[in-house]
Amino acid sequence: MAFSSVMPKKYLIGVGVVLVTFLVFHLQSVSHESAIARDDQKLAHLSELEEDIYAFVRREHQLPPSLSEQDPNGYIYQVTGPSSYQLCASFALPLTTEAEIQANTNRVDARRWRHAAGEACFDRSLDLAYPQDPKQFNPGE
Repeated sequence: MAFSSVMPKKYLIGVGVVLVTFLVFHLQSVSHESAIARDDQKLAHLSELEEDIYAFVRREHQLPPSLSEQDPNGYIYQVTGPSSYQLCASFALPLTTEAEIQANTNRVDARRWRHAAGEACFDRSLDLAYPQDPKQFNPGE
């Protein structure tokens, strides 16, 4: 009788441990996927901001002084020179290696937006007389 009452308790404990372990790994996976989705959205927004800046430069032949009207998402835009600027955002996950880029192929122009986890700034410059399409900009190449 002692044997039969102990065995089901050990069995239930074992099943409980397996179930808890599965749930922890599942929640981590969901959290990771959610972080990727948020980072993807930020990259898409930054790419749109870059397009807006490019369009402004084509019209005005100067960089916009600010993006306060264009950017309700809190990204940082800073003019760093007569024809250069920075776009900054905070990211949950890094996107620095070719392996990370290949693993996350849904990221917008991933090679142009390499970054570490945390705050990242992207330096850009344009020829104000002949601004090039920002998608043609390839840092490090």
